[in-house]
Amino acid sequence: GLGVAAAHDGRRVAVVGTNGEAVVWRLPAAAAAAAPDPELPRPVAVLTRPFGLPEDVVFASDGASVAGAASLSREIVVWNATTGAETGRMRTPEPATGVRGLAAL
Repeated sequence: GLGVAAAHDGRRVAVVGTNGEAVVWRLPAAAAAAAPDPELPRPVAVLTRPFGLPEDVVFASDGASVAGAASLSREIVVWNATTGAETGRMRTPEPATGVRGLAAL
């Protein structure tokens, strides 16, 4: 299924869309002393890939990257969570579908 992942800092989520992209959103603080920023939440990075529909995403423990698996793909793609730039790929012996493909991360 399509997925959502929260960064460990609680300030960003990555949401998988049906358009072949995953988008990282910045969220407001849970308890803000001042009035909420009118721009929040807002996308901070769009994570795209040349093939396959992203099914699931997960943030790295430091929040700097996001890994994603696509339907029927034999690769896991890693992106910079701030810029959306692809930073790496990992080949898998079987299709890396959803959370099953990301469980090793």
